[in-house]
Amino acid sequence: MRALLLGGTGAMGGYLQKGLVSLGWEVFVTSRSARRSEGAITYLQGNAKDPSFLDVVLKDSSYDAIVDFMTWTPDAFRRILPSLLGSTGRYVFLSSYRVFADFPVINESSPRLLESCPDKKYRSGGEYAIIKALEEDVLRGSPTNNWTIIRPAITFSGGGVGRFQLGTYECGLWLWRAMRGLPVPVVPEMMKKQCALTWAKDVAWMIALLIQNPDAAGEDFNAATSQHQAWADVLDLYRLVLPVETREVTLELYESHCGPALKEYGYIPQVRYDRMVDRVLDNAKVLAYTGLCDGDLADVRDALPRELSSFLARNPRLSTAPAVQGRLDRIARSSLRTRDALNEFGIVGSAKYFAGKFGLV
Repeated sequence: MRALLLGGTGAMGGYLQKGLVSLGWEVFVTSRSARRSEGAITYLQGNAKDPSFLDVVLKDSSYDAIVDFMTWTPDAFRRILPSLLGSTGRYVFLSSYRVFADFPVINESSPRLLESCPDKKYRSGGEYAIIKALEEDVLRGSPTNNWTIIRPAITFSGGGVGRFQLGTYECGLWLWRAMRGLPVPVVPEMMKKQCALTWAKDVAWMIALLIQNPDAAGEDFNAATSQHQAWADVLDLYRLVLPVETREVTLELYESHCGPALKEYGYIPQVRYDRMVDRVLDNAKVLAYTGLCDGDLADVRDALPRELSSFLARNPRLSTAPAVQGRLDRIARSSLRTRDALNEFGIVGSAKYFAGKFGLV
């Protein structure tokens, strides 16, 4: 059995590679950077969004499964979908649980933002959750049903570059600040909201098992644990590993660091429609189709600090955005000294940092 992973080099993709190999699959992975192939895993260097590269990848081999980690525009997705469906026995589309609107317990039939959000401008725009919902609909309208839609919840992992979220912050923002003793701006109401963090390895294993189940064709699944906790509890789990200072700010100040979406909508959709509402997921369907039970999934209370400890033990050099860090220091009423900014970012990066700090960008 042969699987092609488009862009599957992140945390979830790395676990999926190993999971499929353990089930006897030969795995091919597209990667924009050169990587060393090993055993049953072969890396194909190139950009999967480049039609000429993807044509070669699809025409030169036949695949029993294609797992798509890419982020497409709706038009590009419509153009490429017939080739993807025609080149494999099963096409797996990675969507997101973020397509759903606020709902007490989210299952596969819960209302989506695309249909239910009161903001017509948002519904007709190009924000991530809307794009994913539109592409789900394109897939459902295809003449074949050799596809599966998978919507992961927020994942965490200590592998690769690390994935540890706190509210909307990736670890390149909040963890970078924590490691330097800088306060992390938080919204008190957001910290009270429930989230369903799930270990990336568990989601990858769900995907691998769904690929092997023919009954999963033409179906959609929310891939997550049923466990949920407040963001304040997540912060406490991080604090088991390292000190994290926070600074309470208003929602409006918090959103001011987020960039282009604020200008387009006057608010940040990811904040308002996801992080500022409770997100509790019903995973009964994915468990039924994979044969797993909740006891097979990692307990966040154990796995999250363990993964963070493992990640920090590798002395990672976190990539961050100087201008964003400047904006965060502005709203947190904190600052790097000029010498420290130069050491962190260099001359050009320091200019960006101070531009963000003083509200120039």
